[in-house]
Amino acid sequence: MKIMNLKLLLLGLISYLSIVSLPVFPQNLRQPITSPQFKMAGARILSLGGNSPTFLNDVSATQINPAALGEIEFVQSSFMTQSLLGEFDYLVLNTAFPIGPFVYGFSYGQSFLTGIPETVNLNNTISSVDTFSAGYRLVTLSMSRADYFTNFYFDKFSYGLSLKAIQQVIKNNTRSSYGLDMGLTASFFYPESDIIDRVHLGGSVLNLLGTELPAWSVETRSGTISSEASQIRRQYFLGLSADMFDDSWTVSFSLDGANGLDQYSIGAEYDLSQDMSLRGSAVADLKTPFKYQYNIGTGLLFRGVIGLGYDTYNLRLDYNYAMHLAPFNDEPTHTIGFSILGESKDPTPKVIRH
Repeated sequence: MKIMNLKLLLLGLISYLSIVSLPVFPQNLRQPITSPQFKMAGARILSLGGNSPTFLNDVSATQINPAALGEIEFVQSSFMTQSLLGEFDYLVLNTAFPIGPFVYGFSYGQSFLTGIPETVNLNNTISSVDTFSAGYRLVTLSMSRADYFTNFYFDKFSYGLSLKAIQQVIKNNTRSSYGLDMGLTASFFYPESDIIDRVHLGGSVLNLLGTELPAWSVETRSGTISSEASQIRRQYFLGLSADMFDDSWTVSFSLDGANGLDQYSIGAEYDLSQDMSLRGSAVADLKTPFKYQYNIGTGLLFRGVIGLGYDTYNLRLDYNYAMHLAPFNDEPTHTIGFSILGESKDPTPKVIRH
């Protein structure tokens, strides 16, 4: 019965993504641009493919699916930094905190290319006179919740929304757009199975609704450059994952894309111990399905770093090594992330015998 329910829900998610993927861009806009938001996921998420909307209870997955926050019971924070292809510098901060039946999240992320030469034409000679930076800033406010069910199609349903502002920056010039992300994940429990513990099916849409980046004029030493308004592309994510063998294994298969679902990933995570995990994934475009970008990563958990009242907070260190396709195969990307994870301490007082 649960297998049939899983198939029905998968068909429903595919149908929904097909409907919302219809283009809505006004004809007077330039070609839509793709936001770097999906590259702002944490190192753990990147190690597992970077596009799965099914990883729950992890604040570093907010940029892919706001429903990832739904089951967080304690304040959780994360920090991520990476230099993509050795050129684009990413910095991301996330935090989430439960209040009543909902979990609320705040995220700040930025992606910048620095050291861009600014040139002028002097006597028919192009000369570099300065450097500047260009990129994006992203601020996100999220709300998520997880509900449990009995005798229903699924056992747990997580859903979330994110309101966001994205700012494009070139030198000292800026323009901003505002949007809405939405995601959901359904979970199926298999307590009687010796192999599969849980199966998660999820989908999300980034920039489901949004305003365009307005027309602007960029001031340079060579003069003023004007640009028309640009729409931010929608991005779609659909994924299936399974927790297996008493939660020691997680495997996932995911699809994503800005022009339909045109990229896929296969990922796996194995817990060597309670405090160390190994992760890996292969990512490919459906047009060239056997040309893979590989990710290899690890996670280390340091327990009891901070104690507040009856709560204790652990530190998780995540690392990902991304191997890109040619012509960037000689430019690997290193991603480092830190997460602060809370859990309860036993409030029972200890009896000290003399």
